Amino acid sequence: QHNVFLGSDYVGSWDRPCTIADFRERDSFNFYVHRPSYTDASAAPPGEDNIMIELPIGNSRERAEAAKRAGLSAEESEKELVAAARAAVLRQFDRMGYER
Repeated sequence: QHNVFLGSDYVGSWDRPCTIADFRERDSFNFYVHRPSYTDASAAPPGEDNIMIELPIGNSRERAEAAKRAGLSAEESEKELVAAARAAVLRQFDRMGYER
């Protein structure tokens, strides 16, 4: 099963976030959700499920420059960016009425 979620700001939704603030400040953005276990039971353990979410983010150079400006190592910045992206996607799901 595949779903594409498009943000309400057609142009701004394609801006590639590079920092946690980029995810905190945006109300909507584009992302893609894939649930392979929906059609392929071998994609997850019995009774379990898996979901992959992709979203546009800045390239490695852009993210490294943003990390440097924030005084963070690339590794610290990546961990924070992943956590912020995850929280932003969950906020979007909450707004759309999806149950966790």
